[in-house]
Amino acid sequence: MFTRLCSLWYTMKSSQQLSYISIAFASWKLLILLVAKLTPGLGYDTSTTLLPSTNKLVRWDAIYYVEITRRGHVFEQEWAFDGLSSALAVISHGGLETTILTAVCVAHVSHYFSVILLWNIASSLYDEKSFVPFITACLHVISPAGVFLSAPYSEGPFACLNMLGFWIYVQVWKGNSQMSQGLRCLSLIVSGIVFGCATTIRANGILSGIPFLLDAVYVGLQVLQGINQRSATVMHLLLLASTTLGGICIAGGLVLPQYLAYQEYCVEWSSHRSWCHNTLPLVYSHVQSHYW
Repeated sequence: MFTRLCSLWYTMKSSQQLSYISIAFASWKLLILLVAKLTPGLGYDTSTTLLPSTNKLVRWDAIYYVEITRRGHVFEQEWAFDGLSSALAVISHGGLETTILTAVCVAHVSHYFSVILLWNIASSLYDEKSFVPFITACLHVISPAGVFLSAPYSEGPFACLNMLGFWIYVQVWKGNSQMSQGLRCLSLIVSGIVFGCATTIRANGILSGIPFLLDAVYVGLQVLQGINQRSATVMHLLLLASTTLGGICIAGGLVLPQYLAYQEYCVEWSSHRSWCHNTLPLVYSHVQSHYW
């Protein structure tokens, strides 16, 4: 029986795998939405009553994302929810229900593309007959994040951007890459920009900069060795520069929201907030410690 299943798997085309993944995704999302819809009452979380909406997907942090999308940042603690709301504000125009519907659609679409991107990443790293890409994608469909990947939350868009960044990154460094050196350098910068956008949505996206840091050290050592042996090339220097620039873009995704908050509360206001005088005046740290 196992042999027959393996034989069937080996003959399955990529398009068929994607079809099964899409069916699994749609089925799981339908189940999640039905559970959310049929859940009785408000439960222990009454935050939904803060907005005049009956949509049960708008709870907890989702209220922050929806409200910031509609009217921008008003309260200090809202700086913990920045990048996604800023992006939604660009594409969402209308009343409360329109904003919620747009955010829910973005969450679903983002989750779906993150699944497809993850399948592509795994397919790039494993043999075409491997079970790993398909299983990996299916596991991401039923992610423990559950309803958070369907609600107006940051999990879906963050996962999508992070997967996109890694997909570009993998294309640059995988063993059979047919990219020219110039395109590799450009792709590294683009990957860093995508990771930087993800970091504006969730600060832990800064961890995606670790591969760039390791690459910069590795390529830097190659450059130094080449200089000592008089064999350093312009392309080595360009590769080091693009890797470093990509890493700076990722760091920028964390620094930019902090800078905007600092300008508002520590420069423009006449009475500075206490965190403005910290050695590292980070609004994220202050919000976490003071409000949560």
